Amino acid sequence: MQLTDDKVTNDERIRRLPTLESQLAAWIYAVDQNLASRNLTLRRAGFQVYVRRSHRKLEGAYLTTLDIATANVPERYRGRGWFRSFRQIAEALNPWDATYYEAVHNPRLAAHFSSEGLASDGELCFYAVHVRRTAVSHAAL
Repeated sequence: MQLTDDKVTNDERIRRLPTLESQLAAWIYAVDQNLASRNLTLRRAGFQVYVRRSHRKLEGAYLTTLDIATANVPERYRGRGWFRSFRQIAEALNPWDATYYEAVHNPRLAAHFSSEGLASDGELCFYAVHVRRTAVSHAAL
């Protein structure tokens, strides 16, 4: 995929990729190069996932996070493990410090995150910290 200096054009090119997973991989690369918007709704075949690159204080350190703030799955695919699979791919692709799942209103998904050992920030949000880089503590800032 050809990227330009225009973030809007790049966002549209990313959304034309054939799968949400390929869109996510392209967006992560582009946003890291400052060639895409820091937030984007990925869309394909009725599926939508809103992603954002953020900086959050988690576990006493400032971390760069991949936020997954909204996921809409077509009715016929719900409860079949689609989001669980997408989550595994997203966490594997994520080059940053953590993956943050924002505003989890689905009780089944919240129970799944808890059973998988994801931490909760107490506000319907869950996160997984990735041991890839050393986080900068607040005291070091």
